[in-house]
Amino acid sequence: MRLLLVSVLFASILTTPGWAQDHSAPLAIDVTIPPYVRTLEGTAVDTGGFSAGMSYDALRELAEKTYGADTFREMEGDLSMSLKGVRVVTADYVQLVYHNAKEFTARFTGPSGGPQTYLVDRAVQHEDIMTAPNRELMLDALTEKYGEPSTANQLPRGMALAWAFKDGIQVPCVMHGMTGPGPRCWVDDRGVSGRDAIKQVTDFDFLIHVVARSFRADSDKIQSYNVTIVDYKLRAETSAADTAALEAATEALLAASQGEMAKPSL
Repeated sequence: MRLLLVSVLFASILTTPGWAQDHSAPLAIDVTIPPYVRTLEGTAVDTGGFSAGMSYDALRELAEKTYGADTFREMEGDLSMSLKGVRVVTADYVQLVYHNAKEFTARFTGPSGGPQTYLVDRAVQHEDIMTAPNRELMLDALTEKYGEPSTANQLPRGMALAWAFKDGIQVPCVMHGMTGPGPRCWVDDRGVSGRDAIKQVTDFDFLIHVVARSFRADSDKIQSYNVTIVDYKLRAETSAADTAALEAATEALLAASQGEMAKPSL
């Protein structure tokens, strides 16, 4: 159990009934889950050096070395919670870093995680069909790096593979459109909500997902592929910590607002 620290500044509080009452400064949530990169026996946990668990600074440094400086876009946002007319909002933090549409995407945890990356999606494109790898070479390279997959599906124009882990142990999962034992191994580069991550960790808590696409249906040459790495455990833990911090701050603000209520002048 990690100790949750919450720093909140309160100033004047609006007491007019029906108004949303904010504290005067953004809620500062202390980092209780510092950046780390998970290690798993028998498999790598990165794609091109990028992995879940990287801090913002570490990811930007590697990204700029890989793709060049000043080629990235960022999106910021905040977290908020309302209760009985009072509302608490965190400071803005980086939630998404991306490069050249969908060539590279990294999504970040909330403030309790630093933030740090919980999802990395990297795309690789082969322009020349003559030098592009075929399916066999692609599969050999993936197996060498990540080990035998939990599931694999040969498609008319490519293939999809996944490596699922629960508590550091590889577990079976089922690709979309397939049948078999194990939970569905799904991934969405648009991100994973904290609620979905908390549900997902009951089946597996770390996933490597690869989709490779061939040039044509009659070709085994791979034109492009995406490697997506998701740390559901990290997403679930940081989401729970953020929620607990917001709840504590909201309840404190509500108590303070009730203590300052003015007696009606009748």
